[in-house]
Amino acid sequence: MLTANLPPIRQRQRRFSRRFSLPDVPRTEPLDAWLVCFENDLPLPQAASSPAHAWLARCLLLARCFLQGGRAPVFDAPNILGCEPIVKSPGTWHARFELAQVDDLPDRLYVLALDQAFKLATWSQSHPPDRVDRNAVYRTLQHNVLGPLLKAWPTGKSTWQVLRAAHARGIPVRAVDAGIYQLGWGARGVVFDRSTTTRDSAIGARLAQDKARSARLLRRAGLPAPEHHVVGDLPAATQAARALGWPVVVKPTDRDRGEGVHVDVGEPELPEAFADALERSRNRQVLIERQVVGTCHRLLVARGELLYAVKRLPIGVKGDGHHTVEELAHKAVAAQAGRPGWLRDDSQALDALAESALSQAGYRRGSVPASGAFVPLRRIETTAWGGVDEDVTPTIHADNVQLAVAAARHFALDVAGIDVISADITRPWHENDGLINEVNYAPLLGGAAISRGYLPAFLDRMIGAGGRIPIHVHVGDDAATVAAQQHWQAIRGTASIGPTAGIFCVDADHAWNGHGQVLPMAAVGLAARVQALLLNSDVHALLLVVQTDEWLDTGVPIEAIGSLHMANLNLRSYRRLDRMAEPARCQALVRMLAAIAPPDATTA
Repeated sequence: MLTANLPPIRQRQRRFSRRFSLPDVPRTEPLDAWLVCFENDLPLPQAASSPAHAWLARCLLLARCFLQGGRAPVFDAPNILGCEPIVKSPGTWHARFELAQVDDLPDRLYVLALDQAFKLATWSQSHPPDRVDRNAVYRTLQHNVLGPLLKAWPTGKSTWQVLRAAHARGIPVRAVDAGIYQLGWGARGVVFDRSTTTRDSAIGARLAQDKARSARLLRRAGLPAPEHHVVGDLPAATQAARALGWPVVVKPTDRDRGEGVHVDVGEPELPEAFADALERSRNRQVLIERQVVGTCHRLLVARGELLYAVKRLPIGVKGDGHHTVEELAHKAVAAQAGRPGWLRDDSQALDALAESALSQAGYRRGSVPASGAFVPLRRIETTAWGGVDEDVTPTIHADNVQLAVAAARHFALDVAGIDVISADITRPWHENDGLINEVNYAPLLGGAAISRGYLPAFLDRMIGAGGRIPIHVHVGDDAATVAAQQHWQAIRGTASIGPTAGIFCVDADHAWNGHGQVLPMAAVGLAARVQALLLNSDVHALLLVVQTDEWLDTGVPIEAIGSLHMANLNLRSYRRLDRMAEPARCQALVRMLAAIAPPDATTA
């Protein structure tokens, strides 16, 4: 489990330098107002060495907001290394700074965000957010920055929320490829894509994405599943609906997110509902399903246990006893309209579908709902339309939990969203005709407040010990190699660390496992070798021998170390191995390493 007092870690940093121009009379107030609009979550600089420094700090915060809007996991605050005027060019400054590093995210995407941040900063001087069409600004940013970011680095919504929670928990993150990340190091690392892991079965994922096949597997496993017919034309759909009894549910066989799902379908509505579902289906097949009494509940199962359960209500508004439904809906839409599109929550204007849902619930536009009364604006909840979740984890019946766990196990899914329809989730499914409506591979995780609240528990369950393995660094010439090997011998086979073979010792040219066997590697240099070993699930601990000043050029490849041992400062130059490194560079490297070591964990 994750250690509660695990020290936080700072993301590895990427360095940049840039020239920028400062207005004759720079004002930070408009910049601060725009940062509020973009929901910047870091404190604004309260003191700065110069107006240029204050200006730069805010521009970097804007760039961070834009990178996050494109779901780049840039969480730590920017770090300004220097900001000096350019004497030959009055009003122009040269800045050196660091931004949180995302492995393999191209520099051009960082530069894209920085360019837009500095442009907005200058433009803001005469265009504060209360005097312009903010939505026009948001659309421009979506087109110029966020769109290219998401195209080049397609990180899913669930992935983003998991990464943000992992950073808050001090879990190190590695980018594996665009949109795929490893949380944790070596043997304690888990590879994520959205809410999925490498432990999810490819066969189970394939079955879960076909509703007809999913239902057949559930029935064969003795689990309750929907009764339906698969059809490909309207006459067959009509015949199936008549056999099942009106009303029915109509939906594509192979779509997620509630796309193309129609409920309470009677004979007059069937042609339109069938045509919509058929158009959305990739395989041109539609399910005509018996409609059952009850509400859909999402049971999120992770590692064979229930993480949480929510009752899924359609999007709607909550009454206050004073305002009409129309006024409440307008207020909800207006509140979200002022936010950037990528940060908006679900809200719904009163369209034809909302009118239908209101009528079924006994409301009209002019109705004044009682305080606390929920008024639905859709007939069902879907990912596309949004919805309202109600946490039922404390009250769900144990038999319903066992049902969801069994379904996830039959589909061999490490993480699964099991949708259970039940009239009363506090009662066993077999007492009130409850059933499993769907088994969802890659369910949305962290999309709503309740789900986000369970992310720390999710990470505790999926990633042990904060995802960190012991890492010890020895610095110096051959004496450092001797000290590292003695250290390596001392901890090999330590039960609390892991198997003997998993205790690796590595320098710029070699890597040995705990049995002394050399691990052939194509990686060149110590930084690349460390990065490779941190992705290796056989690695339970690392002892690193640093004998050059390489990491001043490549960056330190790890976020934290357990201890730092200084044999001496006789380091070779990474650029010229036949020469010794400059003393200033050696000292700078030691400062970098000491900054990521625990206090009092450095020995000479």
